[in-house]
Amino acid sequence: MRIPPWTRLLCVLALAGALVAFTGCGGSSKKSSSSSSNTTATTTPSGGGGGSGSLADYKSGATTAANNFKNSAQAASAKVQSGTTPAEKLAGLDDLKKSVDTAANDFEALNPPDNLKSDNAELVKEFRDLATIIDDVKTAIQNKDQAQAAAVLPRLGTAQANIAQTISRIQSKIGP
Repeated sequence: MRIPPWTRLLCVLALAGALVAFTGCGGSSKKSSSSSSNTTATTTPSGGGGGSGSLADYKSGATTAANNFKNSAQAASAKVQSGTTPAEKLAGLDDLKKSVDTAANDFEALNPPDNLKSDNAELVKEFRDLATIIDDVKTAIQNKDQAQAAAVLPRLGTAQANIAQTISRIQSKIGP
């Protein structure tokens, strides 16, 4: 095989930021785009404990969390793509993992309305699963293990598809 599986894996991961963004989720963020790869949501509704949150508060918090994730994931993905050495690519993957972890935490902190609780919880789980897969990618690169990298590819595709489906369900419930 001419192109190592981990190189293909990095290319697929670089697309993760664009795939898992809430592209149509209630308008644009009030924050300007930042190149920081560890941006956190600064305004979220009260924690995800008991009770049912309002749709407007959830939509606002989800939009902020999604836009923060989109910006940080795109910056991290660009860092992965532009890295010319394994160390630079690993640093980009570290940033991407931080971005995914932050997104999971931000969505977990939201208080969704009852009809969105299970979807929001599923999205948090899927982000956490993606973070684990990113760790597996890093391990494959560090070990120069092409077989492990090839094994991660299907899991990555499945994780991205699951996130896209969950986001689509959430978007359909919160409206434009």
